[in-house]
Amino acid sequence: MSPAVQQPRLRIGIDTGGTFTDVVSVDSGSGAMRVTKVASTPANPAIGLVRGVRAILEAAGGSPADVAGLAHGTTVATNALLQGPISGLGLIVTAGFRHLLEIARQSVPVGYGNSYFWVKPERIVPLHFVREVGGRLNFRGEEIRPLDEASVHAAAHFFRGQGVRAVGICLIHSYANPAHERRVADIFAQDHPDCTLSLSCAVLPEYREYERAVTTLVDAFVKPHMERYLNRVHDELGPGLQHKPFLVMQSSGGVASADQVLCKPITTALSGPAAGALASAVVAEVAGFPDVVALDVGGTSTDLCLIEGGKPHVTNGGAVGAYPVRIPMIDIQTIGTGGGSIAWISREGHLKVGPRSAGAEPGPMCYPNGGAEPTITDANLVLGRIPPGLIGGAGPAQSPAVMDLLGMSACIVPRDPGNLSAFGLLAVDWRTDRIVTKVMQEDAIDLATVASLYADLEKDAVDSLVRDGIDVARIRVAREADIRYAGQSMEVRVAAPAGPVDAAFLAALIDAFHAAHLRTFGYNYAGEQKIELVNFCVSGFGLIERPDIPKLAARGASTPARKSIRPVYFDGAFRDTPVYERAALPAGFRLEGPAVVEEFGSTTVVFPAQHLEVDPHGILIVRSAPTKSEGVR
Repeated sequence: MSPAVQQPRLRIGIDTGGTFTDVVSVDSGSGAMRVTKVASTPANPAIGLVRGVRAILEAAGGSPADVAGLAHGTTVATNALLQGPISGLGLIVTAGFRHLLEIARQSVPVGYGNSYFWVKPERIVPLHFVREVGGRLNFRGEEIRPLDEASVHAAAHFFRGQGVRAVGICLIHSYANPAHERRVADIFAQDHPDCTLSLSCAVLPEYREYERAVTTLVDAFVKPHMERYLNRVHDELGPGLQHKPFLVMQSSGGVASADQVLCKPITTALSGPAAGALASAVVAEVAGFPDVVALDVGGTSTDLCLIEGGKPHVTNGGAVGAYPVRIPMIDIQTIGTGGGSIAWISREGHLKVGPRSAGAEPGPMCYPNGGAEPTITDANLVLGRIPPGLIGGAGPAQSPAVMDLLGMSACIVPRDPGNLSAFGLLAVDWRTDRIVTKVMQEDAIDLATVASLYADLEKDAVDSLVRDGIDVARIRVAREADIRYAGQSMEVRVAAPAGPVDAAFLAALIDAFHAAHLRTFGYNYAGEQKIELVNFCVSGFGLIERPDIPKLAARGASTPARKSIRPVYFDGAFRDTPVYERAALPAGFRLEGPAVVEEFGSTTVVFPAQHLEVDPHGILIVRSAPTKSEGVR
């Protein structure tokens, strides 16, 4: 009798940051979780990724044969956009729309007061690399003039001669009929086969030409970067790991396979912070705090996300740097301050911190091969708040102070906080989003057309998840719609009912819009003004087996011993402060500040007049003492 074949048991999450690469493994058999950190390798992030995978396998006593799959969050795409330069990118538009990017939008960013002081940012494609082609569709997708194929051939030869190897195609009203854009792609495949193409009808089949064009161009720009990066990862992983399922985290909170990243249109805004936000939501709910602000402090930047009712906010009005990107993504705000942010004195003599960072190379001054400029990590070391022998975990070192500054009720520190985003990669359902524009006024809504649109979107979403290996039984779909009052220019997105698309469906959808408009703007026109359906949206979810957050093992009644006492700077002076090892703190334990709690990869600072409690799952909860006016709570 042949021995049973051992099934792969380890799922590995990898979050590559500017300074560290965080790795988490979960054993599907025992539920055991292990974490590690390695230095990132900015010149080739794939090297740091593979070093981290090898380190976690060694810690887990496993081999490549034990790996069931890898999930990866990376900022390669967004960094390519933010750091630039953006070159070698072209745009195809309908004749008459050559200045689409220059016209853009008239809205002025907050803080400028009026347009007199604001200069529009540089266009993502210079004017001389925008080529017009003849042909025209109307908003219903009906052909007014046939595509001028001679102008398409001319554009393809022009871009090939100029060395432009990535082109976005955005023709007027292609969301209603993709035929012209697809024919342009066919011609480019013949005349300029080495060119990477992105079609707006595939990337974002939604009206509003400017946002559709920029999203398509962002997609075209990042595809080659992601392809090169994933090829490097594939080579570095080696024969034992390179054929394992490899998933890449999207900022929308969904997960796509590596094949999907290279072959499907939406490849923009890939990042790990979305996984951190979702993991924070899980941890906060376990700890009994459904409404929180997630704070993820890295070496270079800090990501913040508001979570209400256990769910982070999702927006389709996000941006990558100066470029609006119309894809669903978790609403995360990033500031250029992290543990490696460099302190400097301005010409006016003011102390400034960031946005320049020491990163992983050379790193803060206190690192073995660190730089020559002081950082936040160096300051925390001098103040005694972090130990000299452990890596710098900046979030819990700063968050209790932020809690007091904002007047919040508590600060939640999850287990292994420095690896939370990597853990989130293993706790996130797969997600794929679909959208199409079809404007219908309330008196002319064709329910059969609405039903057909949703059916097509749902089938496309389900088929995509099935191709990525998700069992149909674990797939769920959710409908949404963008609706506005007739005469408005902007829409409100609302959930659409499941089930048959009939009169009851339409009534429920319109009621949901009135309620959402009232909630968002403080008023509505229910019973007074007709509505318009604008966009139809479907999200497909592949439900995964989430790793549990285990409870701490039962311990005796003895009080954990202090690890040490060291001077720590608080309120203008150094104070002898007890230091504890986090692993030794039992559930229910309480300590009064000031105190420091150390663990691998992070340090939690409890300030004076604060106290810390350990919940049953080992989550640390820091609270401030109530003021006299607040009384006892």
